[in-house]
Amino acid sequence: MSTIQVQAVKATGIGLPRDCTQQENEGDSEEVSALSSSGSDYEDGPFEDSENESDACDSRNHRQKKCSAVDQVLWSELSSVIAEAGDLKKLKLDHYKAYLRKYGLRLTGVKAVLLDRIQEHLDIKNGQGEAKYKRSDFSIKCTGDVCQGDVILFEQKVYEKFDIASRSARGTCLGKRLVAGRVVKESYGAAKQQHTFTIEILWSCGPKKLPPMHPLLVKGRNLYRLETYRKVSVINILTVLRV
Repeated sequence: MSTIQVQAVKATGIGLPRDCTQQENEGDSEEVSALSSSGSDYEDGPFEDSENESDACDSRNHRQKKCSAVDQVLWSELSSVIAEAGDLKKLKLDHYKAYLRKYGLRLTGVKAVLLDRIQEHLDIKNGQGEAKYKRSDFSIKCTGDVCQGDVILFEQKVYEKFDIASRSARGTCLGKRLVAGRVVKESYGAAKQQHTFTIEILWSCGPKKLPPMHPLLVKGRNLYRLETYRKVSVINILTVLRV
């Protein structure tokens, strides 16, 4: 931890998160709202409705096979460039989308944004995420002020099963999972007065580890229920020093 980060921690009086091996099985009924997103940010748009179910299935299967064949060619070309340490900037937008679809990552953004996303994934996909985003970097405690763009470290209870329809946990609590991620989207439902965050995973440890760069939906009340910390940034340090 750098001298500036130590000063920031002392100024805020905030400690560091517990090691993820210190898991508890408290056996309560806390709702866990963490699931993979399948929205338009991550896939091409929904298939058009057909007049009957069999037509819809045939149409969907045909388009998936066609897309898969095209993506396979693009993926092969992109893989060769990566293997030869070539310049990914010379590839087309379709190459980038083929890579992102293969790993189930977000497709939104201009070409430069997609390239940055691929580079990030290449950097952390084999378990290097924690080396790049160290635990000691997360020293600012969040108390209801997380917003889009933040890189955060938080704990969440993990249960044996998760019911996507009701977005609620089922079965035995397996312990706590430590997750580092970037907030890429936030929304607020006025009807239920509920804040929801979409978090792009950077690394995780504990039960049911999550794959890098995959999306996670977390309700605000669950995000803050256990320990949540923000990554120290230049803006954070300047704010602390001004105070």
